[in-house]
Amino acid sequence: MARPPAIQWYYKQWLGDNKVLAMDWDARGMHFHLLMISVQEDPPGSLPNDMDAIRRWLSLPSGSVEANEIWRRVKPQIFAAWSRQGERWFNSGMVETMERQQRYKERYEGGTKTTPNSKKKKSKNNENQSSLFEEPLDNLETLVEEIGHLHPANEHMKSLALPFAQQEAIAAAIERDGFEVVLSGTKNLADRVAKWPTSELRFIPNPVKFYREAEYLRSPLLWERKFENGREECALHPGSRRTQSGTCWECNTAKYVSGCQPA
Repeated sequence: MARPPAIQWYYKQWLGDNKVLAMDWDARGMHFHLLMISVQEDPPGSLPNDMDAIRRWLSLPSGSVEANEIWRRVKPQIFAAWSRQGERWFNSGMVETMERQQRYKERYEGGTKTTPNSKKKKSKNNENQSSLFEEPLDNLETLVEEIGHLHPANEHMKSLALPFAQQEAIAAAIERDGFEVVLSGTKNLADRVAKWPTSELRFIPNPVKFYREAEYLRSPLLWERKFENGREECALHPGSRRTQSGTCWECNTAKYVSGCQPA
């Protein structure tokens, strides 16, 4: 399997694992370091059953009294999140993440769209390990395209396929918050941007950031540019953006919102 240059990482993956939360701070950092190393291993998501090598990777070489003490303390905490199979240690969450990312890549790269594998039962070792993604929807490609082409930044791409980075971000958003939520948030943005003057279009949110950072959950007021007998804007800061609550961005930042009045 070709190794991706990056993986998507969500806070739920980390904070949803009770075994990680039970680790000391330094043990958490070492566990994270080993997770990143495991991405490069074969198979991905695994480590060799070589404690000397693992200790060297963690800068805890054998022979040091201090390193030995730290290792005795952190080893059981770290390996509580891993399971041994033969001569390898596996982290079930990372294994599943890499497999799903590979399947997703195969469906989109080069125009290849394969049917996702049928749902697999989660092993007992994965009861406390959150996954980066839920199982892919059967019609995920169609849902991604529908949402992506509604985003106003993609107005020029109506007949073109979305960039892979956008497809990946939208798919993750759908699986995280649900199709209807992401679709509604995208429509809110598109409906309001349609009323923006040409000079404001440079402020259309970047699609990848919009979906990765769940900006579709924000209040629609954030995207409004109001018109009534001419443009309504702050008398102190003409052209300023609006905050989520609808007040002038500059006034809110400067802590004198009371001075913000329509022109």
